[in-house]
Amino acid sequence: MQLKLQKFFLCLGLTILTALPNPEWTFASEKDLNYLMRAATVRVSSLNLRHGPGTQYKVLEVLQGGTPVHYLPEPRRGWVRVTTEQGSTGWTFFKHLKPEHSRRIFPEKDVFQVPGSEPLELSQETPFRFALVNVSGLNVRSGPGTRYEILDILSEGQQIHLLGPQKNRWVKIRLSETVEGWVAGKYLSLIVADPESKPVHELQIPGHRTSLEAGILSYMEDLYRSGRLQRQDILSMVVQDLSSGKLLVSIRPRRRVKSASLIKLPILHAYMLASEKGMLEHSEIIQQHLVKMIRFSSNESTNWILEKLGGPSQVQKLLDQSSMYHELKLVEYIPEDGKTYRNKVSSADLNQILVRTWFHQILGVKSDKEQNRQASKRMLYLMSLPGYKWIQDRIKDGTCFSRRKSVRVWDKTGFVKGINGDAGIVEFNTPNGRRAYTIVLIMERENYLSIPGDANTWSARVAMVLRRISEMSYAFVSSYYNRPNQCGLGLLLQYAGRYQSGGDSKVPL
Repeated sequence: MQLKLQKFFLCLGLTILTALPNPEWTFASEKDLNYLMRAATVRVSSLNLRHGPGTQYKVLEVLQGGTPVHYLPEPRRGWVRVTTEQGSTGWTFFKHLKPEHSRRIFPEKDVFQVPGSEPLELSQETPFRFALVNVSGLNVRSGPGTRYEILDILSEGQQIHLLGPQKNRWVKIRLSETVEGWVAGKYLSLIVADPESKPVHELQIPGHRTSLEAGILSYMEDLYRSGRLQRQDILSMVVQDLSSGKLLVSIRPRRRVKSASLIKLPILHAYMLASEKGMLEHSEIIQQHLVKMIRFSSNESTNWILEKLGGPSQVQKLLDQSSMYHELKLVEYIPEDGKTYRNKVSSADLNQILVRTWFHQILGVKSDKEQNRQASKRMLYLMSLPGYKWIQDRIKDGTCFSRRKSVRVWDKTGFVKGINGDAGIVEFNTPNGRRAYTIVLIMERENYLSIPGDANTWSARVAMVLRRISEMSYAFVSSYYNRPNQCGLGLLLQYAGRYQSGGDSKVPL
């Protein structure tokens, strides 16, 4: 039975799964951003709306003093993502905004009428329940009383997590993964399950496996329409839940793309296969080159390993024998300038490496179980080591969950002019233990000569997009496992909600 389950996990399933932000009630449209977005006005005479959270990003628009905006309270180094009433989106420095905590973002009254809500009974136990704020503005304090410091102000209709127990008619709540506070219980309405309402994980978005997949494609379409990306910048992506084996996202998974340094994962796999076959004996000097190849992305060490294995053609032959790869094409050593364009791979191929490594099957089911386990553990170890500070991944670094020490990532990045990507495994805490998922993101512009200037500007812009997509993926999977959080959820709801309201048609994969 265990072997059958492992084989199931190793397959790229076609099972339909949809988002589960909360098991007790449903997010259905863009209006639900009310629970996350807050209203404000521009407090300075003019304010730049930028493409990203920093002055290094280009100015998209200049907002005049008093302009009303909606902002997502997920600051990054003091910057917040905002949306104007005209539909423009971008980033501004938070201190230049004047929050209007008493103002509703979406005035339609039915937005706040959640099926199954009831007044909070302070006498009952609420160890892990959810509630809505039922007043226009509610102070969150550091302790159970008005004498304590105000940590934040919640807007009407905002969803919160109740931690309990109650103290002097005050309730302890969770604001985020790391911040807790207290609010007066009389201003909350408890959310309870409504058996008549349809759970969000049963929400069907035609043409898409999940609302995550639909949201990502809608987000990409918005980037194209706004000119922040060119339509020739094409995303290939796979996300797979390692606990259930279900495929959550599959966007052009078999598209053969330039691999850049992502080719180093298959080369590492080839080394493990060669070691098991007795083609070479592991040594300290080999280990040093493997570390340099994976964590420091050393092209010199990569070529050294390739030569040890008999060259690119021999490595290709070795990997073909594993029957794992469909699009892999390894034909060249890494050039001295690092500009490798002839080696190719697909996101599905890279995902197979990650899945098999996680389940200790990297050498194949016919190989010895202990050898499989040891080889897989060595690969995970190499992918977990810290590299140079200036080599930042596209999965966790620079995201709103990057400081959460409980989140672990094993990955390999790669970029060269015309391709930017990352392939890794993300593991995080849930109320029912640790859960993990694979995520492979590759953005390629096939005609890289059409990119003006050097690779850095294009790569930085694409890296930011990939990190936002990674946040959406983190929000989806963590919410599915009853670990609701705001990181990435606002963006996911914003774009997945468009499909529900008919704002976007199916985007071809």
